[in-house]
Parts: sequence; C-alpha cells; structure tokens
Amino acid sequence: MLITPIQKSYEIFKRNNDLACTSVKSLQLKPQPERDQINFSGKKGYKFDLKNMPNLPCAYCAKTMITTEEQIRFGEKIATLTGEKLRNALEFIAKEDQFPIEQRVAKLLIRQSKQKPDRDAQELLMSAFPWVEKKLVKQQKEILDKLPEFINNLTGKTKELTMHKFNEINLILNHCAPDYIFKKKAAIRGFHKVFREEQDPNNQMILDKSLGILASLPTSRNNLEAFVVKYSRRGSREIGERLLDPFLSSTEHIEPNSENGVSKPYNYLAAHKSCNEKRGSEPFHLFVYDNPQVIPNIENQIKIIAKKIENFEIFGLENYPPQVTRTLKKLSHGQIDIDMSGFIPPDKTFRTFHELGSKQPQKKSSTTNKVWRHPNANSGSSSNQ
Repeated sequence: MLITPIQKSYEIFKRNNDLACTSVKSLQLKPQPERDQINFSGKKGYKFDLKNMPNLPCAYCAKTMITTEEQIRFGEKIATLTGEKLRNALEFIAKEDQFPIEQRVAKLLIRQSKQKPDRDAQELLMSAFPWVEKKLVKQQKEILDKLPEFINNLTGKTKELTMHKFNEINLILNHCAPDYIFKKKAAIRGFHKVFREEQDPNNQMILDKSLGILASLPTSRNNLEAFVVKYSRRGSREIGERLLDPFLSSTEHIEPNSENGVSKPYNYLAAHKSCNEKRGSEPFHLFVYDNPQVIPNIENQIKIIAKKIENFEIFGLENYPPQVTRTLKKLSHGQIDIDMSGFIPPDKTFRTFHELGSKQPQKKSSTTNKVWRHPNANSGSSSNQ
C-alpha cells in the first residue's frame, strides 16, 4: 500500500469520478524520512557523564539502563539479522513487561519471523501493515467522531474555523486519502492555533476539551498499530534502535526545568528515558510520596556511583555524591536522607597521577560486531556478544 507524502499542501482527486475533492492547505505536513534516515543517538540531551556508564541501574525502577553506544550497536546488528538470529536478539524485549508497546512489537516480529524467516525487521513490519493500518484508522475515527459534539457548542467565528479544521482532518482520514497516515501533531497544531487566539472563556473551555480528545489519539509510543504503521516505512536499524529507546539512560532533573530547576550535576539523576517521561514535571516530594519504592533505588544508584568514584572508575564527579544527596534531601522534604559520611573522594593530586598512569596504548576494538545483550536475559534468548 502506497503512502502519500505531503508537504505544506496537496490536492486529492476522487478515483471513482472526475470531481475533485476539496484542497487541503492548512495542515503543515512533512514527507516521511527515507529508510534509516533517523538516528536516535543524534537527539539533543544534557551532557551528564553517568548517562554513558554501562550497567548502571535506573534511579527509579532499579533495572539496568543502556548507553547510546549500546543502542547504536544493537540497531546495527538487527539490520543484519533474519530468521532465528533475529528472534533470539528480540527475545529479551518480548519478555520485558515494563515496556508494553516494545514488548508487543517484539512478539509480533518474532511471530512474523517464524512465518517468513528470510525477511528482515522492516520487511516483517511491512507484511503486517495492511491489516494493522485498517485497525489504526478505525481507532482514530472513533476518537475524532467525538469532536463534532463539542464543536457545535462553539460560537461565532471560532465555530467556523474549528469545524473547518475538523473537516480537513476528516477528509484526509476517511474519504479522499484512506492510504494516508494521519498525523496527530498536525491535527493538534491546528486546534492549538485557534485556542491561542480565542478570547471567549466559554469557547476556550470547549477547545480545551477538544484538545484533550485529540491528545488521546494513538501514537507509536502507546499503540502497537501506530508503531507498525510508522516504522514499517523505516529501516531495520532504526527499528532496532527504537525498540531499545525506553531502555536508554537519560538525564533526570530532580527539580524539573519547569520549576526553575538548574541544569547542573547536583540536580541530576540517571533514569530510564521511559521512567523519566512517566514522572514528567511532577514535584519531586510528591513523586517520592506517591512512589516510595524509588527511595532505596535512588540510594542504591548514588552508592554505586560513589563506589566507582572511590575506585577511580569515574573521574570529574568527585563532588557529585555529597552534593546530590543534599539536593535529594531538600527537594524530597526529608523523605530521602542518604548517609554519605563514609564517602572519601580521591585526593585530586593522586587522582590525576592515577588517571595519567592508567593510560595505555589502545588496541583496536572489535566491538563494532558486538550486539548489546540485556543483563537479565538468559544466555539462549539473546545474541551473543
């Protein structure tokens, strides 16, 4: 099934007769990237050395995180695999219930691979595209059908503008372009523009509810069908990297940026990207109160980092453990109080000497052919390094 690339504007013609459908000009849509065009490691982020430390447990869930280098290596390996080797490489993701969408995608790929052992990950997703796409469009339509009830309660020019936006979306999705992949962000952007310019409080309230409905549209992060539809047109390497995206280590601000939190190491923890997103910008003391299980996990991460600093495995963060523990105690309102009295940071002179003395000629590494293996996976359920 062909995907219609659209940029800025397009005109769709009915195939059954000579009448042209209405031109759709207000949805600012970009063409889909070519296969393997996107690299997840290229995303901007805060520089924090602990993000790149292998086998560090997440501050919130305590499960092992992966580094960007490991994610890239896994994606490169997935791009070369088919059949049983591909199934073995995906087995640990299929068993990880913490990330349900990635788990379901891995199970789908494993199931499809048994039927089509000669196909790679991208080809397997494409083989599931026809029936998955129909299901996704049905889900989108059920959500969008709720909008007219709210739009009809609007008044003045706002009602006219909003109905026009809705008709554009409905036209693309259900009538003129059934093979076009609907863009959630484009739909919300159109409604947001009307919302920002609206002055009437009653209309603002109705538009706010409409935006809430649009926000519930499925995405590749919360819906299997949306994932398959999106990534069936991407390369196998990108699919492999995307499946590991929730496992990726990220910089977590203890005091969120939205609350004027500073971007300094003493305000940082290392957490799964998915765990980071789940917390959002919730005040830290409320987050800890609602999730007391994170307290020992945070303490465990700080103790591991302190031990590595004492053993000269990490350089440049000698002040991090005592500083971050003060931040944690303050922002948790005393719920987290980690005793760091036993922590002895290395003497700076000796540290420099040790660091210089440990530098040896580097041998050429063969890690380019290695695939990252989840620490909790069984030896037979994942590719060997």
